[in-house]
Amino acid sequence: MSGLEPVVHARQGELTMKEVAKAQGETGHYVAMLSFPQAGEWTWSILAFSGNQPMPPLSVITAPAIAKSEAQAPVPANLPLLAGILGLTGLVVGAFIAFRRKARWAMALVLAGLIVSAGSIVVAAEQPAAKSEAKAEVVDSSVSQVELGRRLFIAKGCMVCHSHNETNSVREIGVDVGPDLTNKEFGSEYLKLWLKDPRSVKPATQMPNLGLKEGEIEALTAFINAK
Repeated sequence: MSGLEPVVHARQGELTMKEVAKAQGETGHYVAMLSFPQAGEWTWSILAFSGNQPMPPLSVITAPAIAKSEAQAPVPANLPLLAGILGLTGLVVGAFIAFRRKARWAMALVLAGLIVSAGSIVVAAEQPAAKSEAKAEVVDSSVSQVELGRRLFIAKGCMVCHSHNETNSVREIGVDVGPDLTNKEFGSEYLKLWLKDPRSVKPATQMPNLGLKEGEIEALTAFINAK
């Protein structure tokens, strides 16, 4: 639907936040950006029509510390290689002069070349490790697949069209266009295909494609088929 101004409310104790979502992209797609002042569990809801629909609790975590190497001035990717080439060049030239003239300054040039080359190798070797460390993600694995599916059933709007005993207590808006899914069980492969693209299974269905990810489909399947 177009022309809406959904409002996202969030609360943690005395802290409250409110942000109006703006239309973005395809019709019916709205985006709101919230910056949470502190970590912890937040309650939140979306006011899109007349009802303020509660959403599953949101666990906000502290942003992971930036890797020490990332916090410092970044080293250009080709700098260690260039330094290594210069070091090796100094090493070769110094060795040649030292051999021909037995000059002490040439021996110093050889030593400097060795130091620069070795240092460049160390820096180049450390860069991939620092990069992979910066990409580390924090994953909360304490929530079961069934509970995650229940939360997605709420958050993805499934309960707007489908009644379910596990979510009806927080259901503010419902039209029951789809069947009651309480105590229903479907073949896992069939259900996964349906959730991925309903119209590929039944072209005339009213259910939209929610653009679910594989992990979300797995969790929703676990919840719907749970006994």
